[in-house]
Amino acid sequence: MADFKKAIEKVLKYEGGYANDLADRGGETNYGITIAVARGNGYQGEMRELPISKAKEIYERNYWRYNKLDLVESQLVAEYLFDIAVNCGNATMAKMIQKVINLLTGTELLLVDGIVGRFTVEGLNKLTISHGQELMNCLRGERYCLYRDIVLKNRTQWKFLHGWLLRV
Repeated sequence: MADFKKAIEKVLKYEGGYANDLADRGGETNYGITIAVARGNGYQGEMRELPISKAKEIYERNYWRYNKLDLVESQLVAEYLFDIAVNCGNATMAKMIQKVINLLTGTELLLVDGIVGRFTVEGLNKLTISHGQELMNCLRGERYCLYRDIVLKNRTQWKFLHGWLLRV
């Protein structure tokens, strides 16, 4: 099963430290944790002072375990989905993987509801074994299209495109 400790180190390389860019729709952040998410998890201090231990705790509870990524058999796939959830949101990541599973299995067995449940994890693990490269290619394509659509709809987001594409 996938290991959160390995995954968090990769995400933190992208997320960096404190930022308060007016164009960033997440607002004030530290280690990629928005002020709204920090407050929702009980942190009341200055965002500049958010302890990395608190950021990791939030990531593990709100993104890793919430999306059942600890049940994913492939570390690579789990890390990639974790990064999508962190950067794009849990529901967006879940819908993305559900659409890709349906596409690659040629079925519509999974409800695209934005919630990672047992059937999503099972489908993901089966595909990782049988079609791992296709799975990753489809996820990259979905992610690229998401970022493309964001910047085409809102030109203020262009400044983030290069960084987002590095994550793809």
